Amino acid sequence: MAVFEVLEPGDPQQVGRYRIVARLGAGGMGQVYLARSPGGRAVAVKTVRPELAREVDFRRRFAREVTAARRVNGAFTAGVVDADPDGSPAWLATVYVPGVSLGEAVAGHGPWPVRPVLALGAGLAEALEAIHAVGVVHRDLKPSNILLAADGPRVIDFGISVASEASVLTHTGVTIGTPGFMSPEQLTGQEVGSASDVFALGAVLAYTATGVGPFGTGTPHALHYRAVHEPPNLDHLPPELREVVAACLAKDPEQRPIVADLLDQLATTGSADGATAAATLLFTEPGWMPEQIARLVQAHTSTALPCTPPPTPSASPPDMPPSAPTPPTPPVVAPTPDSSTPAPTPSGALPLLSAQPPNTQPALPAAPPSAPEMHQAPTRTGKHLHPVPPQAAPTQFDPAKGTADLAPLPHGDPSRHQRRIPRRRALLGLAGTALTAGAGFAGWKILTSDAPGTGSRPTGKTSPSPTASPTGPPGTQLWKFPTGGAVGSSPA
Repeated sequence: MAVFEVLEPGDPQQVGRYRIVARLGAGGMGQVYLARSPGGRAVAVKTVRPELAREVDFRRRFAREVTAARRVNGAFTAGVVDADPDGSPAWLATVYVPGVSLGEAVAGHGPWPVRPVLALGAGLAEALEAIHAVGVVHRDLKPSNILLAADGPRVIDFGISVASEASVLTHTGVTIGTPGFMSPEQLTGQEVGSASDVFALGAVLAYTATGVGPFGTGTPHALHYRAVHEPPNLDHLPPELREVVAACLAKDPEQRPIVADLLDQLATTGSADGATAAATLLFTEPGWMPEQIARLVQAHTSTALPCTPPPTPSASPPDMPPSAPTPPTPPVVAPTPDSSTPAPTPSGALPLLSAQPPNTQPALPAAPPSAPEMHQAPTRTGKHLHPVPPQAAPTQFDPAKGTADLAPLPHGDPSRHQRRIPRRRALLGLAGTALTAGAGFAGWKILTSDAPGTGSRPTGKTSPSPTASPTGPPGTQLWKFPTGGAVGSSPA
């Protein structure tokens, strides 16, 4: 028989800070899982069913009961170690007990002898004593909520069934609890206290000793009716157990023994001198439960816990190829007076804008040499041309100015092969320079036509436009101007 159940597709992978490992079973409130804490501790995590968790009143009672249950610290209880009543889903985590439930043990291997039943009863009474000490009532003590460990029984799920009483299940007429183990006051809607747990303990002892509950078998309605109106059937109980079980199953809660008295009665029953029995001491010995049950518990205890499943890897974007690094933009360096050495042109590149070697007439203006050149910028003072200080050639193309980089790069610049100006930008710059030069030359010739010593015939009047209508007789020369040299095919 498998101890753990494999997780199903809809099961959570993690609840709170606990990694879900396997299924342990299901209860009235939800699913129970085996989980591990971040430090590797095994815990049992119970998640609350969605229809219960949607009830506001349920969450309120669940939070209150879990807070109280966390204060329980008994040797025979599986304490609550963590919880989140407001989680989605709501959940609580308890100490994991490696063993089998009492219901599984009795159903699979039959009733127990008297002394193991007395030992079991003493341990359960001590567990109820610790639970009631903090004001918690279990309300659902039954064989499936009692786990058998090698060192004694453990009571689980205490203090949480009360939250279900305000849930939607109660509104539909379903009573929370287990038929055959519920007290009459619980079935009739009266106030439920610690005496209700004593009633359930008597029913558990009768079931363990006989294999059948004190109110027999049948439908839930039949069991509920017998629990409220009919006496329990204790005929098959051993004489050592009949008196103590009958006291626990009294219809009136006030007639039942309190837990402390019940513990003393279970501990002394069957002793030779009637003083004290060693029932509780049997938990340190292998014989406190039947031999076949001990072997079953040992098999469960020695079974290795399932490995924690690895977390599901989150989807990550595909790897992108690394992009080529963008070469840094070199700073604009003004040429020094002696930087006349030309920059080498890489193989296969067009030397449109590369600097020319020394002693070679450059096709385009280059950087200014040590002595300023004479730029032919005429003035209106006559034929003599006055020098205008040259301007440094631009070092790179400026879209706003329409100029291109003509200056040579300094020696040792590692990025000089990456600073060539595109051909389109160079051509645009050359065209703009030629157009500017031609317009300046034509304007200069027109302005100097009236200057003294130019050979023109001053008339004292403004020369008429060449496009004006003639005002003299045919053949009269209307205007002229000297060219100062050869004239091309388009003097304008």
